[in-house]
Amino acid sequence: MNRALWLATSLALAGCTSSVAPARSLVGVVDGTDAYVALVATDARFVAYVCDSARVALWLDGALDAEGRFEATVDGATLRGALGPDRVTGTLTLEGVAHAFSATDAGAEHAGLWTAEVATDAEILRGGWVVRDTGEQRGAFVGRTSGAVSPASTLTFRNGIATTDEGAVSHEIVSP
Repeated sequence: MNRALWLATSLALAGCTSSVAPARSLVGVVDGTDAYVALVATDARFVAYVCDSARVALWLDGALDAEGRFEATVDGATLRGALGPDRVTGTLTLEGVAHAFSATDAGAEHAGLWTAEVATDAEILRGGWVVRDTGEQRGAFVGRTSGAVSPASTLTFRNGIATTDEGAVSHEIVSP
């Protein structure tokens, strides 16, 4: 893959205001799969990324109701859950099969959702990585036009900067 131009991007949701509660970043696993899940949420909005580093790389976003419940669908997959005071739980339905997931607040320095964009000769690729508190991670690029998923190289952290073989990466910034 020709990665001619690297564009580090921040992940943002529309409607920024200064009175919004700080974003929470939660990370966990999707049962019965190799996928990890990251969810970044405020009191009203969320963005989630589910990735297994091979064929699943899903970006989902939407609203949280007053009780912290949410549902979002993309590419035939549905993420449903509820955000509680210390975790988020729910199901991810892939190819008609529901898989439970649970994620807790990202506590380690580099844990959370990371994102980047790469421009190739063919299209722009959106990259995402879920990094757990243990340092384990899943990452992939998705073609914005083709939807094709390709594995991403592992994130490494040096001097406060996250890099991959593809270049620098930015950490999540969500301000709904």
